This record gives sequence, structure tokens and C-alpha cells, in this order.
Amino acid sequence: MRLWITILQEELTKEVQEMLNVFESMESEVDETSEKYEILHNDLDRLLEVTLADDVRNLVMHSCVKIENKNLREEIGNFSKDSRDVSNESKSIDKFCNDAVDVKEKLSKRTVQFENDFAKFEAKKISFKLRLQK
Repeated sequence: MRLWITILQEELTKEVQEMLNVFESMESEVDETSEKYEILHNDLDRLLEVTLADDVRNLVMHSCVKIENKNLREEIGNFSKDSRDVSNESKSIDKFCNDAVDVKEKLSKRTVQFENDFAKFEAKKISFKLRLQK
């Protein structure tokens, strides 16, 4: 019976040792898997971070382009309006200058006419004074 117990004890020791080896092997695999998972998790986090940063950058750039396009359209519209205003003002200025030239010519003619009339008046005045003296 002692022999039987010893054999049983040896068999159990072998089985326990085999189970221990299996558990150690599984523990080693779990450790490797955990390390791989951790590396994969870190890589995934970095990938998500880069993707998110890229998405944010693209969104900001798209918004800036939209704003710039809107500003450019408004500026082009304002420039076009200003150009029309300047054109209208230029026409107004040309008309004003032409009117001023016409007025100057008329004033010059009237001045000459007044000078002639004044000269005639002076001649009549002198003639009248001479008659009075006779």
C-alpha cells in the first residue's frame, strides 16, 4: 500500500508539475498577448490622435477657405460697386468741367460786352460833358 501511495503521489506530482508547466506557459502567453495588446492599443491611440488632428486641420482649413471665398466675393462685389461709383463720378466730374468751361466762356463774353458797353458809356459821358461846356 505504501508503494501504491508512493506511485500515486509520484503520478500526482507529475500531473501537478505538468499542470504547473501548462499554467506557466499560459501565463507567458498571456503576458505576451498583453504586451502585444498594449502595443496595439498605443498604436491605435496614436492613429486615432493623428486622424483626429488631421480631421480638425482639414475642418479648419475648409472653414478658412469658405470664409476667404466669402470675403473675396464681398470684396469683388464692393470693388465692382466702387468701380461703377467711380465711373459715375468721373462722368459727373467731366460734365462739371464741361459746364465750368461753358460758364467761363459765357462770363468772358459778358465781360467783354460789359467793357464795350462801359467804353461806350464813357464816350457818351465825355460827349455829354463837352456839349454842356459849349
